[in-house]
Formats: sequence, C-alpha cells, structure tokens
Amino acid sequence: RLEDTGCSAPPVRPPIRVVVDSRLRTPPAARVLSTPGDVLIATTGDDARTGAAARRRALVEAGAEIMTLPDARGRVSLPALMAALAGRGINEVHTECGPALAGALLESALVDEIVVYLAPALLGDAARGMFTLPEVAAMRDRIGLEITGVARLGADLRIDAVPKAGAGAEQRAGETG
Repeated sequence: RLEDTGCSAPPVRPPIRVVVDSRLRTPPAARVLSTPGDVLIATTGDDARTGAAARRRALVEAGAEIMTLPDARGRVSLPALMAALAGRGINEVHTECGPALAGALLESALVDEIVVYLAPALLGDAARGMFTLPEVAAMRDRIGLEITGVARLGADLRIDAVPKAGAGAEQRAGETG
C-alpha cells in the first residue's frame, strides 16, 4: 500500500479479482466482494440447480460481474477465461488458489511462472499438495521445472520456476499422439 507522500503520482487502481466458481458457491457477503475493486466470477452457467439463479442475482447485487464459461466437462473453461481477460486488456494474471485450480491451470498450459514460498516445516503425507495432477506412472510424464531464482526471506525460501517446454497435459498428449 502506498502512503500519502504528497507526490502527484496517479492513483493506484486495485486489480480486478477473478473468482473461478463453477457452482456459484461464493457467498454474497464474502470479503472479496466488499473490498475496493472489480470482481469477476467465472462460472459454468448451470442455473438449473436449486437456488443457482437466486445466488447469481445476489452476487450481482453484491457487485460481482458473472461470466459464464463452461467447458465440455462441466467446469469453467480456463482457456476461455484467459481469452476473455486478454480481451479486456489484461495481460498478466497472478493466481492465489488451491491445488485443484493450480493443477488445472498447469495442465492447461496456462502457467508461465510458479512462485513457491517454502517454510522450514514438514506437514507429512496427509497435507494438501500444491497441485492436483494426474498420477505420474512414468518419469517421462512428470512436469519439469526450471528454477529461475531462489531468495531467502527470513526463515522461508522463495523459489521462482517456469514449467519446462513440453510441460502440461496438452503438450504431453501431443508427444504421444
């Protein structure tokens, strides 16, 4: 956050926040909707479910823009979402998400860079992973990363990496098909 320094710099505009929510489960009172800035909720448009139309209306009344982008599997089409954002002049997207969306973005080859913050703690094998991805049956099926930077932040590490060429399910499918 910028402090008032008396300089005549243009005001900082909050970034658009995008929520990928295939089932419109975001509560209208969610904090993401009450903070300054635009909020876009990408969904599948399956309003036939009980209460979905009412949830959609409540989210719009709370200030959200709803974008309907279903894919063939009944999930939000991430390539269509990225294309829609690009159509609005948005050319950089930072994601903060759980392992399912992180894995889907990586598998769809929509990840240019990964930033991992690593704390010096072990959580065990029951902890949630960073990416929900298909099981690797052979090492050739792994998603390779190129480490581009490592920095120490107090006791933690920040690791910057990019997926190696050929990473992601779409590229791997092209190699075998």
